[in-house]
Amino acid sequence: MNLESIKIFCDVAETKSFTQAAQNYFISQPAVTKQMKQLENYYNVTLFDRNERKLKLTKAGETFYPFAKELIRINEIAFQEIQNELNEQNHRLVIGASFTIGEYLLPQVISEFKKQNTNIQIELSIGNTPSVLEKLNLNEVDVALVEGVFQIEKYDVYKFAEDNLIAICSSQNKLLKQDSVELSDLLKEQFIVREKMSGMRKIIKNELERHNMTYAQSFMELGSIQTIKSAVEANLGISFLPKIAVERELALGVLGNINVTNLNLSRDFWIVQKDTEFRKQIVRQFNDFIKGKNFN
Repeated sequence: MNLESIKIFCDVAETKSFTQAAQNYFISQPAVTKQMKQLENYYNVTLFDRNERKLKLTKAGETFYPFAKELIRINEIAFQEIQNELNEQNHRLVIGASFTIGEYLLPQVISEFKKQNTNIQIELSIGNTPSVLEKLNLNEVDVALVEGVFQIEKYDVYKFAEDNLIAICSSQNKLLKQDSVELSDLLKEQFIVREKMSGMRKIIKNELERHNMTYAQSFMELGSIQTIKSAVEANLGISFLPKIAVERELALGVLGNINVTNLNLSRDFWIVQKDTEFRKQIVRQFNDFIKGKNFN
């Protein structure tokens, strides 16, 4: 049994004519007869009385008719609901982003993207890199924009920008009076760092290990860039933070950039997706938009 046979059955019942039903569906009369026979075989009943001069439904046909109409109606509702859902999904973009990208880079990007796509709804979920990638794995976000160290080979990735981490301190800190500071001397200071799972913290750890160094003093662990900035501004310690995240404070003079000798804390920004060829149209458009922008 298929839905097309049920639709034809209803048309035959209403027109009382195999010929008219065939014309309505642009098929031959034998094709209509064949589909009705298949439907009768499926239910193991006779649906039409063909002995009468005028075609009419049998008792079984009359019983089946309202159910057939309901099946058609339910199918039409289901089809429309699915189309509505698809349309909504195609105009709903859920982005997962790590803290630096989500808080300092994406607001302007989203604003520009929405100007080109006025009818879309964008949701932004911000967290550290591992938590954002976990949401991608669970299909809770359509696309992830992250930085730091992760298993790139597991995903479809594209590097869309680079970022530098710089050493910052309060404008009152004595280190700003020096033309340059050795990394070994810098690490004697009280440090304020992100949580252990932070991608930014992993990059700093890797760079320090490259110099065979580690933090010499105890450090304060805080969960967000904004909180770290406030703590550094209050002269509670120094930190490594993304340059993009402190440009305003540097311009205002409330934070200072410590010139550290032989320090390379650059990192890549990645747009990350599951490795699949099936993607919503709005996701493909967002990918192209990101890839077409110059973030330097």
